[in-house]
Amino acid sequence: MDQKRRLTRAQRDQMAANRARGKIIASLKNFFDAGIEISGDTIFFAESTFGIYGEELINVLGARDSEEKEVLLGLIFFPDKALRITIESLVGDLIFSGADEVCLIERLHAHVKSATLVLPRDNGSMTIEVTRPLLTAFIKKLYLCRNLDTEILKALENNLPEHVANEARVLLRCKYYEYPGKERQFLCAFINKAAHMQNSFNELFELAGALVSHVPGHLEIENYFIEQLHLQKKIARNIKEFEQKRDQYGMEYLLMQKYPVPHESEEEVNHRMHMLTTIIEDVFQMRPSCNSYIGHRDLGHFHSEDDIETLFKRFS
Repeated sequence: MDQKRRLTRAQRDQMAANRARGKIIASLKNFFDAGIEISGDTIFFAESTFGIYGEELINVLGARDSEEKEVLLGLIFFPDKALRITIESLVGDLIFSGADEVCLIERLHAHVKSATLVLPRDNGSMTIEVTRPLLTAFIKKLYLCRNLDTEILKALENNLPEHVANEARVLLRCKYYEYPGKERQFLCAFINKAAHMQNSFNELFELAGALVSHVPGHLEIENYFIEQLHLQKKIARNIKEFEQKRDQYGMEYLLMQKYPVPHESEEEVNHRMHMLTTIIEDVFQMRPSCNSYIGHRDLGHFHSEDDIETLFKRFS
């Protein structure tokens, strides 16, 4: 009797998995049937890399095979964020094997033979054959065979609305960082404590997840985050100094002197500082010790008979 019940449960699970896979195939088919709008990033790449402008892009995509066509199709046939979130909502607890992925590609290819590519602002469109290699590359970019950490997924499911949790799942699937032991515990705690910040949750989650995956073994996670905040403050100061010197001496002179040129804007660094501060102070309510700010310097001792000038000298 127990064996029959187990078999029946296994059959039910298999039926549920088959239904989920069927919904995934239907969703992907709808995506291709609706047409694929060529993104602004792809158009910029075509212009800046290959010198292909406007409707000429349609001509290149419709012509014979070429290096340019192959590269551009690889950029165009790339799952966007909205599709990834939709598919993630259907995946649920499903675990995809390589064989499952091959089966998905075969079933989808039976329904999808072509797709319409559309330039933005009604600047032209064309229908292109969706070959098996093109479809295979597209499906593989969904990373369905990556097994996500079940403990982190459970924390997302228990603490966040479905649409926020699914976006976080997409981040985990695309980045695919590893979170052993204390790193997993830290992220689960982050999810629990930051769940009320729904509007900014996934931006904070992406930063926290990236940093946690790179914590050196000899450091505590909290100290590493504080170090990163200090690093961003230093980068912000360097950017200000660079801009001042550029205004004073000119860019050409700085390049001749091999002065380090920032690769980020002050706005980007300030935004990262703000997110780190939010994680450190608002989410985990950590208060960096004075030692972390003053570099463990020996400041001596203050006596009542010392004047203010002497005190300032000791802190300078």
